[in-house]
Amino acid sequence: MVGRERARAAITAIDDSRHRRLATLIVRPVLWTFDYIPTRIEQDYPNAPWVQGELARIELYARAALAATAFATERLE
Repeated sequence: MVGRERARAAITAIDDSRHRRLATLIVRPVLWTFDYIPTRIEQDYPNAPWVQGELARIELYARAALAATAFATERLE
């Protein structure tokens, strides 16, 4: 799976999660980056390693947000 597809799958998993609102708040910083990457590519600013690194960071951050949300809500319930 390509980096963009993996990042999108991790973000989609947040939309499908039980505590979507909290997870969205946690992951908000990388959502902006994910939306902005195509603009950066069109403007010819980034190089391929930068794009791949950002996509990997987005995926990891989104997956961590799911785990963090599950942990926090379990403790609060």
